[in-house]
Amino acid sequence: MDAGNSSFGRGEAQEARDRHSNSSSDDELPRNLVVQQGINSVGEEAASNIVGGRTGPLGSTSTPADSIPADSGDSGSKMSRRRSWVWKHFSIKKRFKDKSGVNIGPRAVCHYCDTNYSSKSNHGVGQHTRHLRTKHEDKIGDASDSNFVYSKEKMRHGLALYVAAAEQPFTFGGDIRFEYFVQNFLNPSFAKVSRNSTRSDTKKAHSEVKKELMSEFASLGAIGFTSDMWQQEFDKLCTSCYNVKPKNMNSDVQTRWNSTYIMLKSCRKYSDAISAFVNQRYRGTPLTPADWKIGFEFMKFLKVFYVATVACSGVRYPTSCIVLNNLYNISLNFLNHREQPNLVSACIDMEGKFRKYYEEMPPIYLLAAVMDPRIKLEGVSLLLSGIGTNLGITTLPSSAFVNDLLTIMYAKYDTKFGPNVTRTAAPLTSPTSSNDASWFLLSSSLGIGSSNVTSRVELSKYLELESVSVNDRINFDILAWWKKNEEKYPVLSIMARDLLTPPVSSVASESAFSAGKRVLDERRSRLAPDILDCLICLKDWEDARLGIEKRSAKDEFRGYFADSDIESD
Repeated sequence: MDAGNSSFGRGEAQEARDRHSNSSSDDELPRNLVVQQGINSVGEEAASNIVGGRTGPLGSTSTPADSIPADSGDSGSKMSRRRSWVWKHFSIKKRFKDKSGVNIGPRAVCHYCDTNYSSKSNHGVGQHTRHLRTKHEDKIGDASDSNFVYSKEKMRHGLALYVAAAEQPFTFGGDIRFEYFVQNFLNPSFAKVSRNSTRSDTKKAHSEVKKELMSEFASLGAIGFTSDMWQQEFDKLCTSCYNVKPKNMNSDVQTRWNSTYIMLKSCRKYSDAISAFVNQRYRGTPLTPADWKIGFEFMKFLKVFYVATVACSGVRYPTSCIVLNNLYNISLNFLNHREQPNLVSACIDMEGKFRKYYEEMPPIYLLAAVMDPRIKLEGVSLLLSGIGTNLGITTLPSSAFVNDLLTIMYAKYDTKFGPNVTRTAAPLTSPTSSNDASWFLLSSSLGIGSSNVTSRVELSKYLELESVSVNDRINFDILAWWKKNEEKYPVLSIMARDLLTPPVSSVASESAFSAGKRVLDERRSRLAPDILDCLICLKDWEDARLGIEKRSAKDEFRGYFADSDIESD
């Protein structure tokens, strides 16, 4: 900081003491010696707006107290700047006497009572703050550590500068963890900033700084620089010839499943522009509309696998009960595409690999599906029959086999938990669910059963109740359904909980390895094992507390292509 903008030096401070000593007791330093401190850069000002607090004490007209000269309490000559707002309500008495009349040195004394605390700068102002807020709240009003006024516009400008300088993705300002941290520990007025807003703010900040540099360069006689000149010709081609917004296409990544589907999906509406760009620059076989037709046919074929993977990779909703549905959808997808000339080879190879999921199906997938009131035993039988027909498999489990497994399992639960529960006849309610080919099969084939409650065991009563109606299948919450009906099915609800909660995907465990790779990267390669353990565990616990789902299939891709334009499904 330059001399004109600096705090009082030792000479000025001493003169201030001398002037004060002529008019008042030298036990107390003046309260109104304040120096306004500026902010040295636009970046610092903008960044500070992200976490800026409220204004100073209500009714206060004094200049900010962050430069009040005060004795440090150590040597009597060394000066230290008092930055906190509390020094507007405390004075430092150099020779303070206790109740016994003993001089105990410098102390910070409250303006409104005789309470005193340490005045040493390295002791902090926690006690001072608590005293003012509990004893003199009417005097301090809405106090804060500065007279800074929060500005959303400056906050967004500062965030754009930080994202660019720290090489963070545009999604940084919209992260729920960052929003929670700022709102709860820095500034309640903060609102998260979307990816598109941050990108727009970054372009705006770049334009402003560019204009400033151009203006500065214009005043110079000559400048010298080295530059690697290039342009993205594809962007120009998109806007000038095909009237589409330029964007980066997603790449096919061999180590990332479903990336082929994401790649082809990102090329929709850009096939003509891509063909023109490639055909003008590369010799050989040109890209034709027929090539794109095959590619987009393959994209539609892959979509069922992508949707199934995303659905079964969830960790905050039951997935064991939806495996059978997705296996049916995949079998139907093979049936619908295996006769298409362009997909025959792919279907044969993929169908051969997928057969193991059908022929070696874990029983939990069948039992969990029965615990879904939209499916139950009859629905499982329909789905298995459909899969067998679509793929020509005759060795799938029968309905009688599933019923036997269910009966044996329920008997064990009834023996263990039955004596400790009270059965009632609570009414059955039906929330809602999503719709796809498997649900169309179930809704068109399953009849409406009897809703009369019999005196038979819980399992029999549950299997006899009518299925959830088609209109009630949107956003169906299966765990909420069992929670509402646990009084009616006290034993069966325990069994349902145990069948529905196991995840069917390894995303959760694989996410731990992915998180380790992100935490322990080339920039932080020397983290000790205990620190690495702390970081990964804290992230997992915070994500769970804030309700953030593990990085699912879709999240992995959207994170990998964080700054690209992947259309929403």
